[in-house]
Amino acid sequence: MKTKIFYIDDERVNTLLFSKKFANTFDVSVFNNYQDFCEALTYSTPDVFVLDLMMPDVSGFELTSYLRNTYRFRFVPILILTAMEKGENLEKCFLNGADDFMRKPPNYQELQARLESLAVRGKVREEHVKSRKIDSMQLMINGFNHEFNNHLTILHSGVEVLELGLTEEKHLKKTKMLLKTITRASHLLKDISKLYNSERKIISSQGICEIMDAFVSNITSDLEFGDVHFECDVKSENHKIEMSGSNLQVVLKALVSNAIDSYYNIGDDRKKLVRIEVDSTDTLIRIKTIDRGRGIPQRDLAKIFDPFFTTKGALGGEMIGDRRSGTGLGLSLAEVLCSNVGGVINVVSTVGKGTDVNLALPIAGDGFRFEDARGDFKLLKNNRDNLRLKIFDSREDAGLALKYYLNLQNYISSSYSTLEDHQERLSNDDYEAVVMYNNFEWDQTKACLDFLRETKGRDFPVFILGTEEELGTELEYFVQNNIGVLIFDDNYMRVSEALSSIAIYYDI
Repeated sequence: MKTKIFYIDDERVNTLLFSKKFANTFDVSVFNNYQDFCEALTYSTPDVFVLDLMMPDVSGFELTSYLRNTYRFRFVPILILTAMEKGENLEKCFLNGADDFMRKPPNYQELQARLESLAVRGKVREEHVKSRKIDSMQLMINGFNHEFNNHLTILHSGVEVLELGLTEEKHLKKTKMLLKTITRASHLLKDISKLYNSERKIISSQGICEIMDAFVSNITSDLEFGDVHFECDVKSENHKIEMSGSNLQVVLKALVSNAIDSYYNIGDDRKKLVRIEVDSTDTLIRIKTIDRGRGIPQRDLAKIFDPFFTTKGALGGEMIGDRRSGTGLGLSLAEVLCSNVGGVINVVSTVGKGTDVNLALPIAGDGFRFEDARGDFKLLKNNRDNLRLKIFDSREDAGLALKYYLNLQNYISSSYSTLEDHQERLSNDDYEAVVMYNNFEWDQTKACLDFLRETKGRDFPVFILGTEEELGTELEYFVQNNIGVLIFDDNYMRVSEALSSIAIYYDI
């Protein structure tokens, strides 16, 4: 897909030349006045803006500020293309939020390179912020779920006890409504808990054709289609994917549910059809969900993956028949499940004409990679004291050096140069993470790691250090047992960074 460029300049000669130069390279839209520019933004969001500075209806300075203060354009790069001198103009443009500055007439080869670079930079910036959002939300939700679920359980039990002492129908009706509300809140909590729990490497037990057959069989009973027709066309070999079949069905159910709702109160006689198309390349499964319903406004497209955001009313969604249309979590969950396995979800929509949702998921490859063995650890602590570690390294001096470094980082560490008494050392609760160098006999190392998983559980933080050559032979074991692998060359900072990634919440 070509990079989409929006260029506004009141001089028609400039916009015509720009279009001629880049028509084959980019998807170019040019504008000579602010009104046309704004109208086009109602229906489309570009990958890069190119702005003139001196225009009669709005200056480039003002327009840059407007764009930077509009939610859906916050990551879209802006290049200023002007005949004005740099100097103060350059500083003012950057202060208002511009990303690049060129003078007219430009060197078009250089301009093309800058536009291509800006488009990539904008996508990287957006992905980085999304990744930071997921990391921070994961930490918050770990604690939130633990605390809030306890309160819901107590509340549910209290209402049930209260109900036993009631006899009047009107009071019983109110308690039943309250229990229903608590149940809905509990389901909502379960949806939230799924949002930011990264999925370890999983390969589907079934191929994509079998998964889609099961989905089609289940979806007609799970959702109310009413007068909406449903089609599914699979033109793919039966590849396995790097996502569980059940998680893919969760994603597709959210997409189909939204597509059905898009026809509610549509107000014309268009054909009400939801269609899924599945095909594949050598490396990807591509799934498209298509509806021709109400569509999504451009201003909302930038927010549709945000938790609790819904285009269908306030929290809980609008009433469709006798049910709520949704909580605003469906697309958030779909995006996270896809991104956790290296997939991509993309939405293209036009108001009044419908929506296409495109999924691209990796076909399962053979074997494991080092990035599959990063570890996914959750730790419940009873206090806010510094993290306590046990370090195992057969080289006593090296183990002590790592211990002293980690002590400096406010970790409380003990180091050992033998695994002979590992069961005794690891049976107590005086530590909250283990760091082990892979320089023991493998039988000893495996016995120690197996003991940790049996006694401390799968989520307990365990990191193993070594070279690619040392660790690569046992990579499958590390992935399957959720052992964090660190390629280590005495770069102690990698260890402290890994420890800081542990999701810790407190039971106090």
